[in-house]
Amino acid sequence: MKAYINLGVLNKKLIFLWVIFHVVIEIFFCRLKEAANGPSNKWRYFLYLNDKL
Repeated sequence: MKAYINLGVLNKKLIFLWVIFHVVIEIFFCRLKEAANGPSNKWRYFLYLNDKL
């Protein structure tokens, strides 16, 4: 039972890291695209949401 709980916690940590990793890559690529050809619609939408919150 203990091993199962530890595995669950480990999975949560891995999922959390995976999500952070993907968000960082998303932002990184958005910045690259922005540098290449102006801000993308996705990035504009993200900034719009930030203003709302």
